[in-house]
Amino acid sequence: MNPFSIAALVASGFGLWLVHRGMEGMFRDEKARSRSPFGEKLLRPPGESLRLRIDGLKMDMLEKGVVMAVFLAVPVFLFLFMPQRSGLQPTSLLVSFIGATSGLFYAMAYVYWRKVKALRNELRNCWLGFDGERYMAEKLTPLVGMGYRVFHDLEVDWLPGSRFNIDHIAVGSNGVFAIETKTRRKRNGELPEGTEDYKMKVSGGLLHFPMEMPTDKPLKQAKMNAEVLARRLAGTSKLTVPVFPVVALPGWWVEEGNPGEVRVVSGRGIASRLPGFGQEGILSEREIVRISDLLDRDCRNVDG
Repeated sequence: MNPFSIAALVASGFGLWLVHRGMEGMFRDEKARSRSPFGEKLLRPPGESLRLRIDGLKMDMLEKGVVMAVFLAVPVFLFLFMPQRSGLQPTSLLVSFIGATSGLFYAMAYVYWRKVKALRNELRNCWLGFDGERYMAEKLTPLVGMGYRVFHDLEVDWLPGSRFNIDHIAVGSNGVFAIETKTRRKRNGELPEGTEDYKMKVSGGLLHFPMEMPTDKPLKQAKMNAEVLARRLAGTSKLTVPVFPVVALPGWWVEEGNPGEVRVVSGRGIASRLPGFGQEGILSEREIVRISDLLDRDCRNVDG
């Protein structure tokens, strides 16, 4: 590698380092100049866990994209600054060395392209889930006018070795409902005759989506969420808190058939159907207040 190429690479690396240090200094100065006016924690909004994940994925994609761009640029510098003046003609050995080095850098660029592509796919799925949880939060809003308390994105971080979240929780006189939102894409293109791309069926304890293998994973997850939440709400007492599992599929027409232990609903009709689930009068007003206060404390952990 000739001195010109080395100088170009050093200059590029130094420039990236300056940008990185400048960004760090900017964030540090912002925190030093002012702070948020909010002195209390805020309730978690719908999809908060996914929002934070999306922010992390964006930053990760940016960093890996920059590294990929550097790997792509290095061969250009190698050939651009190759000596061409009389008396400094490149030898075949130098050309071979630069060609092999360029191939190595292009291979590394491809590795990072695969990483960027995988991150992009994960980001796309997170955005879909985020939109689905915001959609469901909107459809659950009418329950507040019916006397329910509604909470979103409860972080389950009290179980050893496990960390996940419960998308939505509704508390009313007919029980507590742990709602797991599953946002799934619909297939493009033609489907077999008699298959409708907007309909899914619940049968035999399985979810049947068009052109997909039946699955029971969302049902099991919703049931587990309800069991974990029931233990949390009961605390150290021997009281049994009725928590009913619900799977919400926004954007789908749900044919539930014979309802099982886990109810499956479309997002659009959940506010009108939820009061019919559970058992009316199973929770007293005092119990509703106690449960709501506990959930309020657990969900109030967002900095202003």
